[in-house]
Amino acid sequence: MSQNSQPLPLWDMHEKSLEQGKGKSRMGRLSDYGEMDDKATLEGINDIAGVEVTITSVRFIEGQHGEFAVFECTDPDGVVHVVSTGAMFLMDKFRDAVKQDALPLEAKFFLKGRYKMVE
Repeated sequence: MSQNSQPLPLWDMHEKSLEQGKGKSRMGRLSDYGEMDDKATLEGINDIAGVEVTITSVRFIEGQHGEFAVFECTDPDGVVHVVSTGAMFLMDKFRDAVKQDALPLEAKFFLKGRYKMVE
């Protein structure tokens, strides 16, 4: 390596590749691979916190790191949200509601510190 060819920090390498490619990286994009259905994108509780929603369905799924719940809900504007959570106390509430055939239900989720709560 010559004196002028010192290794560049990673960010500088990225910036240089963008300059050389006229604003485009020479690397591919992860989003270009596989299939993704926009309607299947999951949200988290944080995405609907503070909004009164109507929960219409709940599924329990065994994931790589344990069981989690996926529920469908509608906000006051009629927008349907598909939300996932692994919060144990919420999963217990969902199991109990499903067992008692109580859906649809209204709920308002909020955050208390790092904990998810429901009223």
